[in-house]
Amino acid sequence: MEKIQCARFTEEILLLALDDDTGNLRPLPPDVFTGAMAGAMLLELAFSGHIDNDLQHVFPVEQSAPVAPHLEKLRDTLSVQPEILSLSSALAIAVMHVPECLDILFGHLVEENTLKRQHRFITTSPYTYTKSDWTRVICLRNRIRNTVTATDLPMPGDAVIVSLMHACGLEYLLFSTSEQQRYRERIEQLARLELLGQQMHRAIGEVCHAPFERTAAVFAGLDVQTIGAAAGGVPAVMVAMGYVRRELGVRRSALALKRMNQDNGFDCPSCAWPEPETGCSRFEFCENGAKALASEATEKNIGPDFFARWSLDDLADQSGYWMEQQGRITRPMLKRPGDTHYRPVSYQEAFTVIRDRLNALSSPGEAVFYVCGHVCNEAAFLFQLLARRFGTNNLPNSANLCHEPSGFGMKQSLGYGKGDAGPEDLEQAGAIFMFGHNPGSNHPRMLRSLQAAARKGAAIVTVNPLPEAGLSGFANPKEIAGLLGQSTSLSTLHIPIRINGDLAFLHGMMKHLFEREERYPGSVFDHAFIDRYTTGLQSLLDSLRSCSWDLIEQQCGIDHTEIARAAEIYIEAGSVVATWGLGITQHVNGTDTVQHIINLMLLGGNIGRPGAGLIPMRGHSNILGIRSMGCGENMGEPFYRSLEEHLHFTVPRTPGLGVVHALEAMRTGAAKVCISLGGNLAASAPDTAFVAEALRACDLTVIIATKLNQSQAVTGKSSIILPCLGRSEIDTRNGNPQYVTVEDAMGCVHASCGCLPPAHPSIMAETRIVAEMAHSLFGSETIPWLELAEEYSGIRKIIGNVVPGYDGFSEKTDCRKRFVIRNPLRERDFSSLGGRALFIPRAPLPKDPASGTFTLMSIRSHDQFNTTIYGLDDRYRGIRNQRRIVFMNRVDMAERNIAAEQPVRISSNHEGQYRTAPPFHAIPYEIPRGCVAVYFPEANALVPRQSRDRQTDTP
Repeated sequence: MEKIQCARFTEEILLLALDDDTGNLRPLPPDVFTGAMAGAMLLELAFSGHIDNDLQHVFPVEQSAPVAPHLEKLRDTLSVQPEILSLSSALAIAVMHVPECLDILFGHLVEENTLKRQHRFITTSPYTYTKSDWTRVICLRNRIRNTVTATDLPMPGDAVIVSLMHACGLEYLLFSTSEQQRYRERIEQLARLELLGQQMHRAIGEVCHAPFERTAAVFAGLDVQTIGAAAGGVPAVMVAMGYVRRELGVRRSALALKRMNQDNGFDCPSCAWPEPETGCSRFEFCENGAKALASEATEKNIGPDFFARWSLDDLADQSGYWMEQQGRITRPMLKRPGDTHYRPVSYQEAFTVIRDRLNALSSPGEAVFYVCGHVCNEAAFLFQLLARRFGTNNLPNSANLCHEPSGFGMKQSLGYGKGDAGPEDLEQAGAIFMFGHNPGSNHPRMLRSLQAAARKGAAIVTVNPLPEAGLSGFANPKEIAGLLGQSTSLSTLHIPIRINGDLAFLHGMMKHLFEREERYPGSVFDHAFIDRYTTGLQSLLDSLRSCSWDLIEQQCGIDHTEIARAAEIYIEAGSVVATWGLGITQHVNGTDTVQHIINLMLLGGNIGRPGAGLIPMRGHSNILGIRSMGCGENMGEPFYRSLEEHLHFTVPRTPGLGVVHALEAMRTGAAKVCISLGGNLAASAPDTAFVAEALRACDLTVIIATKLNQSQAVTGKSSIILPCLGRSEIDTRNGNPQYVTVEDAMGCVHASCGCLPPAHPSIMAETRIVAEMAHSLFGSETIPWLELAEEYSGIRKIIGNVVPGYDGFSEKTDCRKRFVIRNPLRERDFSSLGGRALFIPRAPLPKDPASGTFTLMSIRSHDQFNTTIYGLDDRYRGIRNQRRIVFMNRVDMAERNIAAEQPVRISSNHEGQYRTAPPFHAIPYEIPRGCVAVYFPEANALVPRQSRDRQTDTP
C-alpha cells in the first residue's frame, strides 16, 4: 500500500457531510456516519504507516513519527492492545474516539476559515457553525466527480474517499439520480479498488448489526478517573439535563421536567423516595429520575422494520445497554414456534393468541403472571384479578428478588411489613444508621434529607463494604454553595464491613449496649417501652451473652473499638432512624439481619415516635403499591375473602410461586406460559443460563413493556411483545384524560398524570392492555373489564372496597390529593402479634470462605437503574467506558500478581456447582480484604439460584 503522509480522509468525509447552507452536520444516520468516520481514521493511520493490515486484521506498528492530533489518542490506544485485532474490533475502538475527533476537526476547519463557530443556547453541543469559505468543499467535490467520471486508474487516496463516500451513502450530494445510476458500477469498482477500503466498506455496511458498544468496551480499554468525593453538584445537573434534552428535545424536556413529581403531574418512573409534603421544589427530580424520564420519553422509536432486520439470535447477542439505546417499541410483535424474527400483529390478534394458549393449559397453575414494581396500582390490581379469576396465585413479582426479607422480617417481629419513618424523621433524628445501600446512585433525593439531618447535628453512621460518594457528602445543586462545588459532609462514622458481616456487627453493637446496661442499669435500654410493647428480651440477652467478641470481630471484619464507637453514637443519639437496602436483604441470612436491625431499634424504643423508626430503602417507584394491590403469591385469607365478597368469583387458595420457584417450574414444564407486566426476568433473576433455559422452555412468553430488553430476546416457543404507554405520557379514553396512582416507600398514595404525547398513537396503556386481555379471556361476566379500562375511577372504587388501608380510595384521589395509608407501627400498635413486638435472637454463625477464595457481591453503577443500563460510566467510582470490571483490594491484587485493569476470569463454587463468566478487568479499590464487587446484572451468571434467603427464598 502506498504511504501518503498527509491523507486527511476524516476531514474530507466531514466536509462532505456538512450542510451547504449552515455548515452544520446533515441529519445522516448516526451509526453509518460514525462508522465511516472511524474507518477514515483507520485508513489515515494505515496510509501514514502507523498500522498495517492483512484485510481481516489490524497490526499496530511501532512508529515514533508524529501523527495528526485527531488520530493521536486512537493510535496510542491501538498500540497498547495485547493482541492482533480483528478489523471489526479496531473499527469499534475507533468509533469510541469519533466524538473527540470531530471536535478537533471542526476546530481545524475554523482555524483555516472554512467554517465560522458560533455559540449555541441549550443544545447537546455548545456550538453551531456557518460556512465561511466553501472553496475547499467545491474542490473536494470536483475531485470526487472527476475520479468517478474518468476511466483511468485513480490516485489511492481518491479511491479511499470514494469508498467512504459510498459507505456513508453520500452520492446524492454529488450526483443527480440519473448520474448515480450511470456511474453506479464505477463507484462500486472504485470502492473495491483500495483493498483496505474494501474491507472497511464491508464492515461499515454491517455497522447496524455490530454490537459496537459492547465490542468497544471490551477492546478500547478503561478510563479510570478520580473517585467522587461527594454526590450531586454541577456534574449531576449537567449529566441529568444532557440525558433528557438529548432524548426528548428542548421543548418536550422542559415540559416533562416541570411536571415530574408535581401535583397534577406524573410520578417519577425511577425510585420510590417520596416527594416532600410541603415545600415541593419546582424541579423535584434527581439525576436518576432525569435519566429514567429520558429513557422512557425518548423520541427514538423501533417498529416492524427494526424487528425484520434483527433476528432473535442477533438480539440475544446484544448487551442490555445496546437494547436500552434503541428506543420505544411502537407495535405489538409476535414470534411463533420456529420463527427467527418477530412480526407485527394487532393488539387483538395478540390477545387472541394469549387467550387460546391459556385456555389450552391442563390447569391454571401452569400459568405464571409476573409483575414489576414500576407498574401503577390500577394495572397491578387488574392483573392480579386476571390471574386469580383464571385460577392461580402464581403472581411472582420483583419484590421476590429484593426486599421480601424486609417485609417478611418486619411482619414476624412487628406485625407489619412497611417502615414507620419518613423524611421528616430523618431530619429530627439524633442519629441515622444506614446499612447496605448507596443513596447517591440509587435514591439521590434522599440526600437532601440526610443533608438537613447532618446540618442539624445528627450523627450518620454508614455500614457498607465500599466507601461511596453518596455516603460521604452531598453538594446540593439547588443551593448556590452546591453549584459552586461546596458539599455537606454526611458520614460521621463509616464502617467498612466485610460482605455479609452486618449480622455480626449488629450483634456486637447490641452486646456493647447490653454490657453498658449491666454496668449502669437504666442508662441504655428504654425499659418503659420494652416492658409495655415487647416480649422475648431475655432470649436476645442470652444470645448476646453467649457470643464471644472474637467471633463477632472475625465475622464482620471490624474490631471491638469501632463497634463500640457506633454503639456509643446510638446511646447518645436519643432517637435513631435505621435504613437498609439490598446489601442487607440479598443474603442467605437476609431476613435474620433485618430482624437484628429491629432488635437494635426495639432496645432503645426507636419505633413509633418522632425522629426514630425504620426505613427499608425499597427501589421501584410502586413496589409497595403492587403488593398492596394483591400482586403476591400468598396474600392471605382476609384478602381472598374480600375479593370473593365484592367480585363474586371463587379465589384459589393454593399458594402461588415466587420468582425462583416459578422459573424452576418453567424449566421442568410444570409452568408453560409466563406473562410479564413490565420487568426483565432474563436479566434480573440470578443464574442467567438457567433463567434462559426456563424462559425458552415455555410454550408462550408475553411481556408488556415500553422498550427492548433481554426478556424479549430470550423467549418461549411463542412470544409476544405488547408496547404500553410510559408514565410521562398522556392516557386519554374517549377524550377524557386518565390518571393512575402509586404508593411511595413511606406508604403515601398519590396520583400520576402524564403530559407528553404517546410515542405512537396506537400504543395502549398498561391498564387497558390488562383489561382487554382479561375481556378476551373471560368476556364481561361479573367483572366489567372493558368498562374499567374506559374509566379508571371504577377500578379505584373496587380497590377501595377490597384493599386494606385504601378505603375511600376513589374519593381521596379524585381531587388529586395525597393520602397516607395507616401504619400501625407509627402508633405502636402491635395488635396483629397480640399487642407486643418480638425480640427474635439471630446469632452470627462461624463461617469462613475457603482458603484462597473471595466473597463476591453485585452492585449497580451510577449509570443504571435496576437492569436498565443508561451508559457505560460509573462517575462516582471513577469508571468510564466499561462495565465488565471487578473491584478488588490492592493487597489482594498484589498477592496474586494481578495488575490494575488486567483481565481476570471469575468462577463461583456453590455446593460443588461451578459457574464461570467471561473476563472482568480488575480495578484496585478501597474494599475489605477477601471481598470483591462486580456490576449487576453482569454478575448474575455467577449467582446460583439455590443460594437464597433461608426464610423467603430471595436470591
